[in-house]
Amino acid sequence: QLRAEERSLCGKCHEEIVADQVKHSGHRYEVASCSACHLPYTIASGSVPNHTFEAIPPSKTLKYGVDEKTGKPKMPNSCSLYCHTKESVKAMDEKYNMILKKVKK
Repeated sequence: QLRAEERSLCGKCHEEIVADQVKHSGHRYEVASCSACHLPYTIASGSVPNHTFEAIPPSKTLKYGVDEKTGKPKMPNSCSLYCHTKESVKAMDEKYNMILKKVKK
């Protein structure tokens, strides 16, 4: 649990990104907070957030595939874990890469 409001906490070092959330992520802050993408709950069966602070791209899910026993991704991604659950991972990978191209301009 974060002890400070996310935007002020993240904005201390990433002021430019927090100021233009849509450019950075393709989403308004109200829709996707910093932690939704950068601290996804992927550790210990989904009960602990990943603390790498890197968004896990859908390409990782495509690369590592699905566990045959559980049917769940071996490497869940930040997009499909909770938010974009109805879109295919391949479609999310395309959207993710499109947003990255815009951000890097």
